[in-house]
Amino acid sequence: MRSTSTAEDRTARKPFIRRRAPVAAVVVAMAVLLAAAWVGGAAAWRHHGEARRMQLTEWQTLATAAGDPTALAALRVAAERGEAAAQTALGESLWSRPGVAEREQARAWLARAAANGDARAHLLLGKAAFLGSPVGEQGAAASDKDYAAAWRHLRAAAQAGNAGAAYYLGLLYRGGYGAEPNATQAVRWFQVAAEAGVPQAMFMLANAYRDGDGVARDASQALAWYEAAAEREHPESIQALAMAYRDGELGLDRDERNFRFHLVETAHALKHPALKP
Repeated sequence: MRSTSTAEDRTARKPFIRRRAPVAAVVVAMAVLLAAAWVGGAAAWRHHGEARRMQLTEWQTLATAAGDPTALAALRVAAERGEAAAQTALGESLWSRPGVAEREQARAWLARAAANGDARAHLLLGKAAFLGSPVGEQGAAASDKDYAAAWRHLRAAAQAGNAGAAYYLGLLYRGGYGAEPNATQAVRWFQVAAEAGVPQAMFMLANAYRDGDGVARDASQALAWYEAAAEREHPESIQALAMAYRDGELGLDRDERNFRFHLVETAHALKHPALKP
């Protein structure tokens, strides 16, 4: 006799089928996990990089300000391992010393760091070539200057985002120095440096806007940049504001009280002016 199967029997005989998650959902989940891992790894790497920079800065300070031989030796070990930042720190520390041999070593280490793409090394080499001395002392002989090297190093550092180099590159474009002066390019690089907080560049940019040199004349922009630089204790900018209040320039009314106030502030700023980059 043929038996009839019930619905329950038919259900029992069905093979078990494992349901798979949709492919798209799996891909998205994996992407989220990978992104989280990347972000975590990047954060850890940034933390490690910042800690290393702080350590190098500490060694450099000890080697330069205190003449600590242990710190200098630590910088040398790191530099010999090929760390560009350590090579720069070592070179800068050696350049602060009076010995000719140490300065030659400094130049060699900075050259290695620059070849490894370190922007600060390019800045230091470019600044030395521009000003004619390793640490930018005043009164350097013209024969000590190498404008071709200054252009090369300062352009490399500025293009890598170094604000100090952008300021000096602006000076090169403004004065020519072995090339045709280019006021427009000078303003471009002064703007980059000024927006990064370099008060000397703010002053140069303010002058450009005041005189219409490389940019359209704009008294309000000139005033804004003079004021920004003055807030950073830049003496020439404070003095420019004093003269503007005295003569009623840059959109300001003549104001004897503000004129005298800014003269006093100029004298104060001259005692501890904003450091040059």
